[in-house]
Parts: sequence; C-alpha cells; structure tokens
Amino acid sequence: MSKNTRKDKIVLIRRVAGIALLLVLVIGVALRVNQIRISNDRVAKYEQLQSLNPNKASARAEAETEPTEAPVEDEATAETDPTEAAEPETTEEADEKASACVQAFPAQPVTILTAAAAPNNETNSSDERVFQDDFEELYKINPDLVGWIDVGNYMSMPVVYKDNSFYLDHDYYGNPDNAGTLFINEANTIWPDGDTPADQNLLFHGHNMRDGSIFGDLDDYRNVDYMQKNVIVYFRTIYDYDPIPYVIFAAFDMSATPGEAGYFDVGYINFDDDAEFEEYTSSVIRRSFFNMPYGVARNDRMLTLLTCSYSNENGRYVLFCRALHEDETVESILARANEITKK
Repeated sequence: MSKNTRKDKIVLIRRVAGIALLLVLVIGVALRVNQIRISNDRVAKYEQLQSLNPNKASARAEAETEPTEAPVEDEATAETDPTEAAEPETTEEADEKASACVQAFPAQPVTILTAAAAPNNETNSSDERVFQDDFEELYKINPDLVGWIDVGNYMSMPVVYKDNSFYLDHDYYGNPDNAGTLFINEANTIWPDGDTPADQNLLFHGHNMRDGSIFGDLDDYRNVDYMQKNVIVYFRTIYDYDPIPYVIFAAFDMSATPGEAGYFDVGYINFDDDAEFEEYTSSVIRRSFFNMPYGVARNDRMLTLLTCSYSNENGRYVLFCRALHEDETVESILARANEITKK
C-alpha cells in the first residue's frame, strides 16, 4: 500500500470517527433537552394539581408539627412548594421499573370499586358515603380519583384506582408518562360494598423517580432524622371530611420475587385470624430498619406504601402505617418521635 493510500485511509477513518462523535453529541443534547422538557412538564402539572389540593395539608401538618408557632392565616401561602426538577430517569430505567413495579400481590378475584357517580355531594344510599365538594375539580379531570395523600415534606398528591397497569406509565391526566401516577392496588376494596367490608390494609404503588416525582422522595425515610420529623402520613378519601392521620410503624427493603434473598409477601390486605395478623405484623416490625415506639393493634386500619429500590432483586422500599388510636393525637405521636432510632 502506497503512502498516499495509507494517508487517505487514515483521513477517512478520522472523518468517520468525527462524524460519529458529532452524532453522539447531537443525540445526547437532544435527549437531555427532552429530559428537561419532560421534567418541566411534570413540575407544571404538579403545580396545577397542587392548586386543586383539597387538603391544604401542608399548612395543617405544619401547624400540628410546630404548635408553638402562630397559626397560618393564609392557607394558600402555606401550601407545599413543588419539588424542584432534578435529573430524571432515562426511559429505559423507567420502563424497567414500570414492568416490575407490581408483583406478588393477592391474585383472588375482587370487586373493583370506583367513585361511580359524578360528584354531587348527595348521600350514597348503599353505604352513606357523601362526596366532598372540594374534590370536585380533581374528579372532573380524572374520575379514577379516590383520595389525596400527604407523605413527608414534599409528597402531596392525588391517588387513583383502576388496575395495576394503566397508571404505571400514565399521569393523572391520562397522558403517557413513565413516571406514572400514585395508585392503590386493584386487589383492594377501599370502601364497604354491601356485605363486603373495606380492606384493613391498602397498598399504594408509586415509582421511585429521580426527579422526586411520585414516590421519588420516599427514600428520605431511610434517614432517622427525617423519619422523626415526618412520621405522620395523611390520607383522605373523596368521602372523608378531613384527612386521616396515620403513623409509620416500620420500614424496610424487600424483594418481591419468591425464593430470592430478602423476599417478603407484602400483599396481605386482610387477615383470617389474630394469629395471621400477629405473624405478619411481628415479621414487619422485626425486619424494620428502625426501632419505632408505635405498636400496631389487631383492628388498626393500615396503609402500605411501596416503591422500587435496588437493594434486592426485584426490590421494593416499603413504609407500613396504621391509623392513630382513640387515645392518640398527632401531637402525642410527634412528642415520642425522638424515641425513633436506627437498628
């Protein structure tokens, strides 16, 4: 091969490499711009939903957490600020979570309940449920709405109920979005239906998004200081006059794949007898990362919050909550929060 031919070949290789590098840079910039657009769109939608927040729960929680301060006069100024957009997950990461987010839950046939009637604040003759007017605007956007939940400093969002697939990759408005929407497991019966009682334990599912949306901030509960300051979770259904406070009594990582190390069957929504309840809750408390001063009783209403984690094969990070007892108040719960320690 002549020197000229060799030089021409080298020049060609360099040009091809340069073009390939340029294409990579262009594609990278385009992907980053698209990620920013998606993240900004989520923030805008979050802000819109917050403007319709029926609870004004951040003002309520702030007043109860810091009772010595003067009460907030303007509730609108006390609403939780939207989570700032951070680095969103790649499409591949979000799709991977979406395909594996709901596993190992009860498979028996169940009656799927939704808020079937349009909101009109009239009494439901079958169970005396009354739709609360302050949910009306949210309900008009999405009739799959069943309530609103407030978890920690930043997680304040509507809750929907449909099935275990649609809201894995659709937002509250029904548009495709890999972040999905917070939803209750389809196996749950949320409200009594004739002779069928409501389930004792409601399972909430949400993606662990890098930009903090949905359950992206649930990992903050790995920190004992955060747990102490945010141990109260509020959930209000569309038929509840006020948000109902729950206290977290356990939290841990698990695998949702039977046979894997760390596997735990988290799908109990009711319990056949006292022994089954005791076995389940004792196992939950034993696995917990924290020593919690709050026990759990046989007839407690419970919420279980699940999001993806990478500490186990097909992993989940799970928070277990129960409703406050008659002799408890939010203030009395918070007064004991400094007793929470890491195991």
